[in-house]
This record gives sequence, structure tokens and C-alpha cells, in this order.
Amino acid sequence: MQKNCCGHPNHKRWPVLFAPLFVVSIVTNVAAAERFETVRLPDLSAYDCASVDKATAPSERHMGQVIQGQYYDWHAIYGTVGGKPRLICISVDKPTAHQLTRDEATAFLTSSAAIGRPNPGNTNSARSSQGPSADMPEEPDNVRPMPKGVKRPSNAASEQPQSTTPDELPPRPAIKNFGDVSQDAVKPRAALESQKSTRAQSALETPAAIGVDDRVVVSNTRSYPWNTIGYLSITYPTGASFRCSGTLVSPYVVLTAGHCLHDKDLGGYVASARFYPGQYQATLGDNAPIRPYGGKSDVASVNVTQTWTQISGEDAYPVTDYKNDFASIQFKTAFTFTDTFMPVIYGSTGTTAVNAGYPGVVQSTNNYGMYTDIGSDISGNFLRNNHVREFSLDATGGDSGSPFFFVDPETGQRSVVGSLSYSDDFDDDSGGPWYDSWNKGLLSTWIAWTPATATAGSVAGLRVPSVFPSSWRDIESHLRFYNGGTSAGTVQVTFADAATGTALSTWTSPNIPAGASPQYYIKTLENAATPAIVTKPTFYTLSVRSTFSGLFQYVIYQVPQQSVLNLSTCDTGATTSPLVLPSVNSSTLSGYPSSVGIHNTGTSNITVTLGIYDADTAQRLGTYTSPTIPANGQFLIHVPDLETSAHVKPTSQQYYYVLKADSAFTGYLQSYSTNAASGTITDTTTMCTLSP
Repeated sequence: MQKNCCGHPNHKRWPVLFAPLFVVSIVTNVAAAERFETVRLPDLSAYDCASVDKATAPSERHMGQVIQGQYYDWHAIYGTVGGKPRLICISVDKPTAHQLTRDEATAFLTSSAAIGRPNPGNTNSARSSQGPSADMPEEPDNVRPMPKGVKRPSNAASEQPQSTTPDELPPRPAIKNFGDVSQDAVKPRAALESQKSTRAQSALETPAAIGVDDRVVVSNTRSYPWNTIGYLSITYPTGASFRCSGTLVSPYVVLTAGHCLHDKDLGGYVASARFYPGQYQATLGDNAPIRPYGGKSDVASVNVTQTWTQISGEDAYPVTDYKNDFASIQFKTAFTFTDTFMPVIYGSTGTTAVNAGYPGVVQSTNNYGMYTDIGSDISGNFLRNNHVREFSLDATGGDSGSPFFFVDPETGQRSVVGSLSYSDDFDDDSGGPWYDSWNKGLLSTWIAWTPATATAGSVAGLRVPSVFPSSWRDIESHLRFYNGGTSAGTVQVTFADAATGTALSTWTSPNIPAGASPQYYIKTLENAATPAIVTKPTFYTLSVRSTFSGLFQYVIYQVPQQSVLNLSTCDTGATTSPLVLPSVNSSTLSGYPSSVGIHNTGTSNITVTLGIYDADTAQRLGTYTSPTIPANGQFLIHVPDLETSAHVKPTSQQYYYVLKADSAFTGYLQSYSTNAASGTITDTTTMCTLSP
């Protein structure tokens, strides 16, 4: 069925699933679900990397893919030869930068598409391995489809103007390492519980696709690529559970939607997640799903964008906000049933997409199987310039996080180009974040993750992604190092090009006194690093090693907005130190007044004594004693009042304090910084752990 976007404003859009019907007509559901199993090599008759500069109208496909356990970042370069597009070169950026000969390209593409290898869907062992793994927890009985809606401009014509938008800063990462205590439940648990029944009920109100629902069931979910798409069950701190979909892009990593992993109104990050690749059910309406590869719930971390953590919790968003609605789950152990995964194309211009996922309702019947659809691009420049794409596809609640993927008409190769966030209940149009150069750095970091790289990162020093060099005119990066040891020590920072991973230079700090927390502008590090950084990349990744145990913060100052943001996300995980606040603004920074919260989570009334220290020298400047704080209560004090009470008068150069509790208490400290001009509040509590 041909579907066209009608442009009706303010109709809600819900997450959808699409059927891979890549031809004009589909005879049976089996044909639809298995149409693309045959994959072949592209025409390499014109392959010659030396001809790239001479090619007519050269174009590139930028790919990221895990092949036999190794992450590759590579470019397929095409040129027009004899009036036809032909692959003329493959250039690999990671793990090492080099161009491939024709023989190497043949072997590489054969491995990329797993040509000639047995399909796990055709093995008896895969068919007989039904049901969840023994270590899987019991599936919650309150799982509901997770829907999201979209808000349209009142003037439909304004949705898709032909003008472009200015370049944007890349998305910032946010992470929850499982095993850590989440600080995201900004509302008391009782308040969250009161919302539980309302949000769960709203999830039940998932509309069926309007008009002709031409989705079809995937009959053999054990064949590639369907076996890399799975059913995702998530539970929030409130106890509310939802269904989403996801794509396995490595043995350890699933890509999905941000709203499936973080919702402020439900407690922040999910408390648990379970992923079942290739799930199906024998008959529509049968509530007994079959899980040919079992499932996993041993989550190491969940990753969303920082913007999503700030805006999550709404039932519907302006359509462009969905550019931030992408996420990943990283598991501690590997899925071992396959080592073939769809590559991701960054910035694909294909005009037809396939989608597959797990809608809660199909044709007015409850569903636990995989359904798929195909549709044409209806985005327009406005959405594409805002890193969102829409396709004319059917979808209903439960399809959130499912992949949009394209099929190469020459080779049959499937490649992920984005994920589904919403669907329109009037037009049957669905959309979500488009994977392109804007989010490539973050996505590639997630996809390349393994427990081994996480361990290596911790041993070699914590890893800090997407740090702005001093060449950015409107962004200043600042690094803070807190020495929590008993003697002075140093920090070593290694700079690497974020795009290639290539190490560039190393900086070693002056001695940092025990208890001090100095702040350094990135340009200070660049100027003193050896060897000299001749050409600054777009972004750095940093490896930070210290001779002491302590804490690290990465903050940026946005010059036009005169605002400060805390971007402390590292491979050691974001954390808080209950008894220490290493970087609290003094009253000298009058445009950014700080406040300190003292939270008593115990069962008895307490008073807390804080030592106030100079952040640069660790000299104790004074002592502050709080009033009595009741059990399960908190006390908030503004720093100027704290200074007055402690008889501390900062000098003109004392910009920051370290605040430390003189003795342990049941609870924790929290600090906030306010931009006095805009009223924006930044939580400056979050840090990363430093270890020798």
C-alpha cells in the first residue's frame, strides 16, 4: 500500500514495526520474512584505490561493523564507471588505517556479509534451544508496550522547509553502570509509585495501525538478519515494566531507543533489562513466546545521550527532539549463537527502509512475535538536517528501539541506518534518530565496547570521550582532578584523536597536594603536552592515569550562553562520593552561585560537620556545622551563607572549594551551580573514579 504523509498537526505518533518487503509484491509471509537471505559481493571489476581521485562523482558509504569479534570503521568508496556506480575502494579507519587491495577487499566483504557461512537459523541446535537461559529472572507480569508520541508544528508546511540548519555539537553520552547506585530518581519513591499505575495504563492505550496494516510476520526469526533483532523487556525503579525492541550489533551490545532505558518520571535509568534475540510465537494471539537463543539480563551498563536524561519523561516530544532518542545496552557476557551482525551506515541517503520489531498489538490481537514492514522516506530536508528520518511504515507500541535498515539492491546486504522512536496514529508514518556523522562518534564507541576493552580502559586509566580541543571557539573544556590520597601525586593525560583512536601526545600535571582539586583548561594541557599537538582533531578521547586514588570531573563552559555543564562520563562510570564535594564554587564566582545539599538517609536525626578547603592548595579554611537534619530529611544551604557561618572570606583567586564531612554519616552530599543570568541549574556532584 502506498502511504503518504498527510501533514496533520498534533496527531500522536507511536513506536512502530515495519515489514521487509523489498519487492513490489509479496506472495506469502514466508517470502516477505526470508526475502533477503541471499547476499553476494558487489561488482569489483573497477576496483582500484588509486583511481579514487580520478573517479567521476565519487561517493562514500561510511560503515561501522563488528566482524568476527573485531570492530571495523570503514568507507566503501564508489565512482561512476561506464555510466554505472561501481565500488572502487575500501578504506579502513579502525582498527588500523589502510586501504585494501582487491583481494583483501574480496575477503573483507565476504566476512562482512558472512557469505558462504552456515546460517544459524538452519541448524537443529538453534531450533531446539527454546526458552530463556537458566539464569534469566522471571518475566514480570505487568509488561506493557512502551509508546511515545510526537508534537507537530501547527503549520504543516513549516515542518519540511528546504533550508538547512546550522551545525550542531555532537550528542553527549550519559551512562549507568549496573551495580552503581543511580542518582536519577529525582522524586521520592512514593511519588514515583503514585505515577506507576497511570503510566502503565497509558501504555495500554496503544492504538492499532490506522488504515491497511500491511505488516507481515517474520516466519523464521532464526535466519539472518532477523536473529539479530530481539524483544526487549525493561523494568524501572517504580516497578513499571515495558516492552521495546532492539538490534544486536555485536556479541555484547544492543541498540535501542533512549526512552526505553531512561524516564525521569519512572525513576531515571531502568533497574533491569532482558533481551531475547529472534523471539517468535507459534500463533498470533498465543501468549507463550518461543526464545530460540534464550536471553540475557546480565547488564554491564546502559547508555543514553545526556540530552535525553534531561528531557525524558514526556508522553510526546517535538519531532526534532527524537534525534537524542537512541541508546545501547552492554552485556557482561556474549551472545554466542552468531558472529554476524548488520553494519551501521552513517549518513545513508537510501530512500527505502525496512523495519522489524515486536508490536504489542497486531490486527487487534496481542502479539509476542516479530513483524516487519517496508516504506519510503518521507522526511524532507527539515528532519534530515535535524538528524531524524521518517518512513511510510506501520507501527504500534512495542516497536520502540527497533531498527530501520536498508537493503543494497546490488548485493542484498542489510545495513542499519537508524532506530524507531514514534509513529503517527493517523498517517501510519514512523520515525526516529538517523545515524549520521553527528552521532557517529558516540554510536561507534558503544558498538565497539566489550568487557575486555572496559577492563583495559580501567587498567590503563579511565577513558574520557568527546573532549573539545581549544580550537572550538564557543566551547571550553576544563578538567578537575581530586587527590583523595594521603600524599601529593600527579596525573598523566594521554590525548588521542577521537575519530581514529590514534594517540597524539601526553601531559603530566604538577604535583597535586593530598586533598586538593585543581582545575585545568584544556589549552593549558595542550601547550605543555609532548610531543606538541600540531593539528588539533575535532574531538579528543583522553586516558587519565593518576598516582593516587581520587576523583575526576570534565566540565565545559559554553561561551555564548555563559553556562557550565558537567559532562563527567568515563569508562569507570559516573559516580558520587558521599562524603566529598571536590569542586564547589566559592562566592567569588558570583555569576554562578553554588548550593550544597546534605541528605540524611538514615533512621536517626543527625548534624554534619563539613571542612572547607582551598581546592588548589588543600588548606583548611574553616568549618561548617549543619542544623539538625531529621531522618530521611535534607538540608540545603547556599555557599555564601555557608561561608558566613564558617567565617570564611575567599580571596579574589579562590574560585573553588573542596568540602569534606569530618566524620561518616548515613547519607550523602550534593552540590548545584546556578547560572545567575539564565537561571539554569547544573548538578556538579557527578564525578568519575581515579585509580593508580
